Amino acid sequence: MKMKKESKILIIEDDKKMQDIIKSQVNKLTNNITLTKTGPEAIKHIEDDHPDIIILDLYLKDINGFELTRLIKRNYKVPIITLTSSDQVAPCIRAHQEGADACLAIPLKQKELKTTIEKLI
Repeated sequence: MKMKKESKILIIEDDKKMQDIIKSQVNKLTNNITLTKTGPEAIKHIEDDHPDIIILDLYLKDINGFELTRLIKRNYKVPIITLTSSDQVAPCIRAHQEGADACLAIPLKQKELKTTIEKLI
């Protein structure tokens, strides 16, 4: 299934440089992108904007990304792609256990990101 250009994507990432990298990749798929840096900010955007998909860094400064994944999945019906800079498999396994729909390694590969988003929307 092809992604609609108006699909809403919420990116939860607290590092500005990583935000810019992720946004530039996602921007090739849709222009409807919201950036957040904290858990509470992310929850507010989920409630207000109802994103079609969430891209979530597992290692945020204010809240554990695994906990945030669990919280979102418990309360909202939205697919989550988690991101990890670890080269270990354990973070992705835990992310899936907490409810993540996909887990991608950083640095992101454009084709893998596109395919994952299209599969989940």
